[in-house]
Amino acid sequence: MKKYLSLFILLFSFNLFGAEIINIFPDIEKRVILSKNNINRISLSNDVVESFQANKGDLVITQNKKTKDLYLRVNSSTKKVTSLFLVTKNGYTYKLNIAPRYVTSKTLILNNPNLNSSKRADKNDNYKQNIISLLKDFYNGKVPDNYQFRSKFKNRSKIKLKDFRVITKNTLIPLNYKEKRHKKYKIEKYLIINKSKELKELNEQDFHKDGYVAIMLDEKSLLPKKSTNLYMVKSVN
Repeated sequence: MKKYLSLFILLFSFNLFGAEIINIFPDIEKRVILSKNNINRISLSNDVVESFQANKGDLVITQNKKTKDLYLRVNSSTKKVTSLFLVTKNGYTYKLNIAPRYVTSKTLILNNPNLNSSKRADKNDNYKQNIISLLKDFYNGKVPDNYQFRSKFKNRSKIKLKDFRVITKNTLIPLNYKEKRHKKYKIEKYLIINKSKELKELNEQDFHKDGYVAIMLDEKSLLPKKSTNLYMVKSVN
């Protein structure tokens, strides 16, 4: 099915949307741009931050205790490039030269290509294949084992787009979503109608919301009064 080539999947190893992935190497300086007026996030793709050091007063930094990701805001008085040193659990030291700019909030994923991430890559591949298989069954009208089909559901995701009408269609839900041994997902199907008098372009990322791990559109270009199906996959455990 060619439509599945446009499936947008969020990789759980990053668990984010719109991230900038940057290759970085130990003891080699890397210049990055961060938002000056919004909070930013820094994460490592195959390691975690154990400690960090920055010039006093230049950055306000907090660290998530569970993920070890850094959340930082540039001090409003900082106009020049400032440095941030990161020491990782695997013993690497990275230096970021941060250039503050008036841009939207940014998420940086720092990736060291020299680290072996094959296990994570295999896990990501299985994760993607499971979602694609589930979505393919639903698309073809099949109900996978341990799932049930519902013809109606409430639009709790509150999808709103200018010039479009959104209608809920049906859903696929797991029978036992509280089971922790296996990841469970819910699929929601919507009908998207172009209400305008112009050709409109859609993108899977337009519909991203927290908790949803995959999104698919049947069609991305809609003429006036034409419609397309939208499929949204949500993690429920």
